Amino acid sequence: WDITSGGAIGDLWDTRKHVIKRFVIPSGWYIDRTFDWGSSHPFSVGWWGQSNGEEAKILLDNGEWITFCPPKGSLVQFYEFYGTHEIGTNRGLQMSATDIARRIVEIERNLLNAGWISRLPSAGSADNQIWSKFNSEQDSIADIMEKEGVYWARSDKSSGSRKNGLELLRNLLNNVVKGYDEKPHIYFTENCVASISTLPILPRDEKDLDDVDTNAEDHAYDMVRYRALAGMRNG
Repeated sequence: WDITSGGAIGDLWDTRKHVIKRFVIPSGWYIDRTFDWGSSHPFSVGWWGQSNGEEAKILLDNGEWITFCPPKGSLVQFYEFYGTHEIGTNRGLQMSATDIARRIVEIERNLLNAGWISRLPSAGSADNQIWSKFNSEQDSIADIMEKEGVYWARSDKSSGSRKNGLELLRNLLNNVVKGYDEKPHIYFTENCVASISTLPILPRDEKDLDDVDTNAEDHAYDMVRYRALAGMRNG
């Protein structure tokens, strides 16, 4: 059921390999978040750990601890905040930027206090439309969120970035499938339900097969694509 005929990544997605148990992010890993804005359609916030080669420990359902050490530069989405009442409807919550930002702050405080992360995440890439203004006197969505202590970096919207982002994501998925241990991987912890549910069934654009169908529920995908395009981060 993961594979959609003509899907953008369904031919590479393998739940048994790409979806892993939740674990404590090692202190040496880089942590940030990415964001795709939505109101009438869902928004998607994803939190990421980027491996630096430091080992992590994962507790399996049978009580066994295993070592998880993906190649340096590998990405793990370890948490999400997805703005819908029901995944698959493509309907958003119409939450205000203020309320989304306050919830992000709350989530990060809870992750820190519960020991899932050892420091607050850095500002990652966001949908560039959050910096748009109708006039010079009006705050943008980014301005509103900054007032709540939530900051973002601009995503790569250069020529060809959509197609490059899809290819980068496909490469990361393929590196896991093929077991290329010298190249970076991508994983999703099992609590990231929106990403796990929507990514494998995302269709390609029938008019441009090198891109995804933007009429589909592509919000988690865009959030993931922003992180793939951002590449290696240090800090």
